[in-house]
Amino acid sequence: MLLIITALVGIVLAARQRTESQRWAMLEYQRKGVKFETASASDRQSYFNRLLYGDHRYDTTSAYFFEAKVTPRDVELLRQFDLDVVTITATPTRGLLAPLAKLPRLHMLSIADTQLAAADFRELQACAGLRILILRNVELDSIDLGALPQLETLMLTGNEINDELLHSMARLPNLESLYLREAQVTDVGVAQLAELQSLNKLEIESTPITGDCLQSFANSNVRELSIRDMKLMAA
Repeated sequence: MLLIITALVGIVLAARQRTESQRWAMLEYQRKGVKFETASASDRQSYFNRLLYGDHRYDTTSAYFFEAKVTPRDVELLRQFDLDVVTITATPTRGLLAPLAKLPRLHMLSIADTQLAAADFRELQACAGLRILILRNVELDSIDLGALPQLETLMLTGNEINDELLHSMARLPNLESLYLREAQVTDVGVAQLAELQSLNKLEIESTPITGDCLQSFANSNVRELSIRDMKLMAA
């Protein structure tokens, strides 16, 4: 009995120590420009959870980098949180994606208003659970989207999105949803997307296409096709 009690006390102390460590880590990350979406409500916790974690438990699922001043080591230490979603805005990505790719539960990554080198992008191949990728106004260095065959949803915005990037999507066998906005793509480039066997939803907005590509989707697997602000050609 004494051994059982000792083991239970050890479990409780370890859980509380982890919670306290997370609290201090959050404060340090916030100082560097990283915020978290977390739930900390003792009144919704069960008696068992209060016993384990004390009055506060930090259930963190999302991290937001905004003009953050972080190092690869800082990102590596995020593994102490169970992060599903990471958003990086106006923050240099150099060296950060390799440790991000090691987050075991990461399934959604959003990158905006920054630069993204091809070498850094390739590091995301190690993130087997990544399903959703959002790139918004990112300066791209000839990245190859085909390097991430696990992707199911892509949201791409900005002048850096072109036909060459669309061509690299041919190696995305699991891509189901694609959103293109303010992209410098042509009808020829968009027509290639009709060959994606898993693609069933395509939304295009504010691009130079004229509509010549629409016929290409007549026999495709795309079931939801939305095109807004298209330059219609006169008959």
